[in-house]
Amino acid sequence: MSNSWSEIKEGFQKSPNNISVVSGAEMIEGDTLLDIVVNNASIIFVNKYLRILCSGNTDFDNIFRFNKRYKNIIGENKYAFAHDAFGGIFALSGNGTQFFSPDTLLWDDLEISYNGFIKWISTVDISADFYSTFLWCDYEKYLQNVDFDSGVMMYPFLWAKECDVNTASKKIVSFDELLVTNYEFAKGFESAE
Repeated sequence: MSNSWSEIKEGFQKSPNNISVVSGAEMIEGDTLLDIVVNNASIIFVNKYLRILCSGNTDFDNIFRFNKRYKNIIGENKYAFAHDAFGGIFALSGNGTQFFSPDTLLWDDLEISYNGFIKWISTVDISADFYSTFLWCDYEKYLQNVDFDSGVMMYPFLWAKECDVNTASKKIVSFDELLVTNYEFAKGFESAE
């Protein structure tokens, strides 16, 4: 993957995903792909449900503020760089990327770097692939009302074996409520083992 912002944006335009870049200060170079993406955008939306943290002005689009706000949930050895409307978090840990999955309440090693993540969203239809079990038949219409500081709470919860995303009740809640609810359940399951 190139370390040129114009080539990164070109990759986004060719992506099978709907990628929308909310511009920040354009054409700032950096030492790493992460630096370039963060410095050149305020936030990046992928298919309306995935939000890539950049240099925005709030706790939900600014990578530094998001990590400060949720350090106790993310953990000391992880650095979040994206979150989704279902309570999922993508974070750097060591040399790779981990995903806190709201359907398992566990951190999964994705075995890709940040550069690999940017290439992945630029080349793979993540709705048909990675997110297929999170999406219901008319999710696009529903997600039009979900802003980047909120998410979709489903009941039964995504992690419950009874959950069928097509029939589960859905409610738009603050991202705080969604993430804290998932975190509390994850802690409870961990202590019960």
